[in-house]
Amino acid sequence: MNKFDFRYKNHRAFTLVELLVTIAITGVLVAMFLPAIQAAREASRRTQCRQNLRQLAVAVHRFHDVHNRLPCFTDDPVFASKQLDRFGFLYVLLPFVERQSDYNALLSSVSDPSILDKPDAPTRVLIEAFLCPSDENSGRWTAGEYTKTNYRGSLADIIAQSGTRHRSSSPRSWLKVGPNRPDGTPNSFNARVAKLSDITDGLSNTLLLTEGIIWDGTPAMTNAQVDFRANMVEAEFHFDKPPTNCLSQKGAGRRTINVISKGGDAFAPGDRAFENYFTYQTGIFTLLPPNSPSCANESFGAVSASSEHPNGVQSVLADGSVRFITNTIDTKNLAITCSAEADDRIPSVPVAATTGGTDAVAGQPFSYGLWAELGAINSGAEFTPSAF
Repeated sequence: MNKFDFRYKNHRAFTLVELLVTIAITGVLVAMFLPAIQAAREASRRTQCRQNLRQLAVAVHRFHDVHNRLPCFTDDPVFASKQLDRFGFLYVLLPFVERQSDYNALLSSVSDPSILDKPDAPTRVLIEAFLCPSDENSGRWTAGEYTKTNYRGSLADIIAQSGTRHRSSSPRSWLKVGPNRPDGTPNSFNARVAKLSDITDGLSNTLLLTEGIIWDGTPAMTNAQVDFRANMVEAEFHFDKPPTNCLSQKGAGRRTINVISKGGDAFAPGDRAFENYFTYQTGIFTLLPPNSPSCANESFGAVSASSEHPNGVQSVLADGSVRFITNTIDTKNLAITCSAEADDRIPSVPVAATTGGTDAVAGQPFSYGLWAELGAINSGAEFTPSAF
């Protein structure tokens, strides 16, 4: 007999019951292990987000070492002296996050503006240090699109820079509008540079950067239920409107209740990392707690911190330490009207330059609570790590 001539005997297929039991057991095992796998992946992504925040904080300090000042939110003297328009604080940090070639290309665009029209322009490249992988919108970048960012600078608790970039700088924020515009004309009230020594609260008591979900691409003026963390919604958020006016736009879960998404170039948080013509791209206000709505009406409004991490956002303080800020951080009385800046001159609205910020508005100390004071450089408040 051929030794390879096998006869298979006594072999039978699975019965239907056995097959169903096997499928059931497999389903149970998947149900048991899938959450653990997802949690492990999120832990890894969260760690990367922490490392990026810390890297950017180190970049801010290295910038300070070189220039003896902090970066400006926009119209930074480095760019203004080169007559570069609309470029913000993240882009002056490029040499300190291993993107020297992009920085050089940006500066050389003064003599060759066509550089900025190319698909690999420094405004259209992927910069990993600017992205948190936990946000699915950060992974939607494709070649040729504008550079995006999940990391936003603290503009504190005064709506002062919420219109175009040539408005005033908040005396409560470490990010200032540069003294001069690229055409050489002076900027408006409180436009200047700041130093670490201006952070009188102490570096460990002051928010430097925090997270924000990137605009999800919802078309402008869309009337629908949208993710209020990845869009700015149509609602007045101005000097004569309290933060509760925006907070009321929050619906169940991640969805608003049939509101209008502002969308578009100017109202697309994080969609253009270089862009500071409007503050909505790279700044957040410490008014509403993390993962609250972001609202605007015409050219005024405020962006809230947000993330895909459960229950809060990661933030880095001015001393370089990364802390997790929960959605329930104290914000106290959000029904109090926001502070204004001196050059806005709105009747009956407290002027931040003379009151010292929201901590003095209406004679109520810490009117917007711990979150507001953490975002300010000069609140006079001292915190312990357990406070947030």
